[in-house]
Order: sequence, then structure tokens, then C-alpha cells
Amino acid sequence: MKRLEKEEIKEVVDIRKKGISYRKIARRFNRSLDTVLKYCKNVKLSESIKLKLKREVEKRQKIFIKKYAKVKPIKYSSINKNKANLLGHIFFDGHLRNEKGRHLITYTNSSLFAINNFVKLMKREFALDCNKIYTGKIVSVYHTAVFLSKILVENLIRDFGEFSTKKGARVPDIIKRSNENIRVSFLRAFWDDEGSISHYGALQGCSKSEMMIKDLVDMHRELGIDCTEQKSKGYSYIAISKKINNMKKFHKKVGFEFGKITRGKNKERFKKDVLHEFLYGTVAQPEKEIYFG
Repeated sequence: MKRLEKEEIKEVVDIRKKGISYRKIARRFNRSLDTVLKYCKNVKLSESIKLKLKREVEKRQKIFIKKYAKVKPIKYSSINKNKANLLGHIFFDGHLRNEKGRHLITYTNSSLFAINNFVKLMKREFALDCNKIYTGKIVSVYHTAVFLSKILVENLIRDFGEFSTKKGARVPDIIKRSNENIRVSFLRAFWDDEGSISHYGALQGCSKSEMMIKDLVDMHRELGIDCTEQKSKGYSYIAISKKINNMKKFHKKVGFEFGKITRGKNKERFKKDVLHEFLYGTVAQPEKEIYFG
């Protein structure tokens, strides 16, 4: 860092007091930005000069955004089983929201396998990269994937309406009218996020939306799976009948994919392994690419 001469220091300080930016001063004196900051960082500016500098920064930001910030093209077309699975996860353990002007899609799960699969599908189906994944802990460790996209958020809300189960979200009509593979993909997202399998084989899934559970019960019955709707403490539940043949039908047609158990005797185990072990006495042999679809 080359030092400034005494006369230069005075001139630099005087120019800064007039509201000239550090970068412009550095260019004028052919010195580094660090050198200018050293002598100007403690210069006190009047309120009018501070306002002037703030407006200049905002102006440059607008010019930059207009010139360089291009909206990412979103691959958004007809429904398929991957999109159905993504929609399910957003309904159940995900969120759509506009936070301080940022349009966010988030998905939270205790299973990093589930998070990685969600990220992979978002890239494949919507050409959307994950902005970040952060990890926290409440009852158990959880991971949250965060995506930013105004276009996708607005499209999803336009085409599928309310996503909050607290506000009565239900299964979209396009899912209910689709083929079995698409409906099952949506159901599997529900069981991974909101479903449970106890050590004695009880299969239940819950939601704050009564209409969502009613739709899910109907969809399971269409697949020939016997189930009932139950209510407790402000939640609605779907419970799968514990008849072994019925549970095997659930396991074969719907089942679990990446979800993990977060508490109890089988904590940290994959739900699919616990169900398979209950039904057949052994854990299913993993496919070549373990726990990834």
C-alpha cells in the first residue's frame, strides 16, 4: 500500500467530504482502494451528502440489475411424476413465501437423502439451482433447502392455489385426475414428510388441513388400500388398516422413499426399512444407488 503525501491526504479528505465515492477518488489519484479507505474511512459526512451517496448506490444497483440480472428460464409444463413429488413436498414439509421481496421455496427434512433428492428434482424439472442448504436442530437434526425464483413461486400459486395446510390446502385437481404413477408419487411425498411407522407397525400421516386428509383417504381407497380418517388435537390423520395384506398393498403401491424416523425406538432409521422389516422380518436390500430415485 503506497502512502499518500501530506498534501494529497488533505485533498483526498476534502474531496471525500463532498460526497465523492472511494472508487472515484482511487481512480483520480491512481491509488488502491485500500489506500483511499485508510485515509477516508473516518471522514464525517453531512446528512445531505450521505443521502446523495445512498441515491447514487441505488441508481448503480438498478442499472446493474437491468443490464445483468436475467430471469432464469423455468421449465414449467405438464405434470409428471417428478413434478407431482415436488409439489407434494412443497405442500407438506415445504413453504412458498414472499419474504422482503424475495420469492422463496424451501423444503425441510431430517433426511439429507430427501433434501438431496428434492434439490436434484428441482434442477431437473425446473432448471432451478438450490441457493443454500442449512442445518439446525430442534427435537432432532433437520436440513432445509432454499430456492429463489419469483417466476416459479408465482406460477405455482397461479396454477395450484393455496399451499398452506394451515389455511386448508388440498390435493390439486390435476393430481387427482392424473394416472396412478403421478398420484402415487404425490402420496409418497406425503408419507415421507408427514407419515410415521411405529415399532409395532402402526401407519399414520397427519395434516392441519382436514380437506387434504379427506382427499388423501380417497386417493388411497382408489388404489385399493383400506384406511380411515381420524382427528386429534387440531390435526386430521389418515390411518392405514393394520391387516397384513392391506399393509403389504400399501408397501407395494405407495410406501416410503427417503423419509427417516425422528424419535422413538427406531430414531434415525429409514421409514421404508422399518416397514419392510415389520412385514417381512428383514430389511430390503438397497438398490445400486442407495436411497436415490
